[in-house]
Amino acid sequence: MRIKTVLKLVVLLAVIFNWAIPAIGEMGYQNALRSSYDGMYEDFVKKTESKAKLSDSKSKNLRQAARVASLKANYLKNHKDALINEMIRRDIPPKNYRMRQFVSEKFYSDYASIPASDRQVVKVDHY
Repeated sequence: MRIKTVLKLVVLLAVIFNWAIPAIGEMGYQNALRSSYDGMYEDFVKKTESKAKLSDSKSKNLRQAARVASLKANYLKNHKDALINEMIRRDIPPKNYRMRQFVSEKFYSDYASIPASDRQVVKVDHY
């Protein structure tokens, strides 16, 4: 009788460990991925804001690029958590160029669907 009880306990523990260890590992992986995305994302926001500072340029093309960059900076700030969650869900590799490509595609697809009257320009301080 004791052997059956011990055997059931061993089987139960084996099942728990087979389920729990991968789940814990997955949570750790997602946290590490989120941290990695967060750092790359913040760097991308800073670079986008830097481009937006060209709004006073004499060049028409640079002013236009600065306007788009200001819209993008606003979008990035307002959608950070949702974009990072979607990158995790889609398992986007934690590479800077892949993150930027994904975020830029999301911005331009969402930007195209916004009426022109609702588009806001972010004013970026010049240092």
